[in-house]
Amino acid sequence: ASLGTISAACEAFFCAAVSQSFGRSVGLLTFGFLAGASGMFHSSVAVLPSSTCMYAVLLGFGAWLRGSWALGLLCGSFAVLMAMAVAVPMFVPMGVAALHPDNLGFVRVVAVALTALVAFALLPSLLDWGYYGTKR
Repeated sequence: ASLGTISAACEAFFCAAVSQSFGRSVGLLTFGFLAGASGMFHSSVAVLPSSTCMYAVLLGFGAWLRGSWALGLLCGSFAVLMAMAVAVPMFVPMGVAALHPDNLGFVRVVAVALTALVAFALLPSLLDWGYYGTKR
């Protein structure tokens, strides 16, 4: 039940961002298409990397549409590094747009990337090594 609630919250966040960015009618259409998609219903309660990736993609694109570039990039980094690496092409447009000086700019994008690398690659690797590493 908790995974379904998380999925519903992520979908609501995304639909609200679409509605805020493109208007109420597009937001309602997005809600209707997401509500009618059987894949969203079935995968929302599965404990799979693809479900985690789906949550991160919805949150990332919702944050991007609301103008929260750093949060969108962090969600994209989480989706790629912790869930499924095949999500990279979905976040390339967000990364390229974030490089524009009016959005985040190069230095802040690199800072977000380094933060994500430490949080989602280095720390989990050290934690895994600490628990499962080789014994001497």
